[in-house]
Amino acid sequence: FCLTVSANVAVVTKQNVFYIDTSGSFSAERLQDIMMARQGDEQSVKAAFNRIHCCNAFDVYQVIQTLEEIRSSIIAGNNSFYTSMKLLVLDSIAAVISPILGGQQTD
Repeated sequence: FCLTVSANVAVVTKQNVFYIDTSGSFSAERLQDIMMARQGDEQSVKAAFNRIHCCNAFDVYQVIQTLEEIRSSIIAGNNSFYTSMKLLVLDSIAAVISPILGGQQTD
């Protein structure tokens, strides 16, 4: 779902997306497949890839740090990627919160 929404925003609306991968499940190949299904044009897909930034954050502290860096970049307004970003994806909050809670939760 996260990859599909990211692909739609980047390809269809031509807007910037920041993707925070908390579980190591981000797949550029799968994202490309979704984009090709939406657009079909390799040049458009390549341009769409430039509109998606991805970073890994495997614990809650890295997520908070990443969010703070994004916030600072938006406020500073010196990076055009962040000033025109339309979507921020955090793929799994449970992946970073569950270890803090002991990892015994089923929901």
